[in-house]
Amino acid sequence: MECPFNREILAELVEDREMFEQFTRLLIDDMCKGITSMEMAVQEGNLEKLKRLSHAVKSMGGYVQGNMRETARELEKTCREGVLNKAREQVILLRIEYENIREKIEKYLEDIHG
Repeated sequence: MECPFNREILAELVEDREMFEQFTRLLIDDMCKGITSMEMAVQEGNLEKLKRLSHAVKSMGGYVQGNMRETARELEKTCREGVLNKAREQVILLRIEYENIREKIEKYLEDIHG
C-alpha cells in the first residue's frame, strides 16, 4: 500500500514505528476535531472562527497526501472574502477528504503491522 503521508516532512518520524503511530493517531484525532469545529462554525455563520480553524487544518494537511492542505488554504481565503455559502461547500469537501485520508491511514497502519 502506498504511504498516505508526505514522506519529506515525516522522514525522521517514520523510522520510529511507535512514535510514528502515536503521531498518526493524534493527527487523525486533531484533524477530525478541527473539521467538526469548522462544521459548527459554518452553522453559526462565524467566518472569523472558521478562518482560524482552516489555518490549523491547512497546517495538518501538509503531513498527508491529497488535497486537504489546498482546500483548507482556499477556505481560509473564502473566509477572508466573507462568502459563507462557498465556505460551507469547502467544509463539506474537507470532511470528505478527511474521511478518505483517514481510511488510507488506517489501512496503511494495518498493513505495516502485518
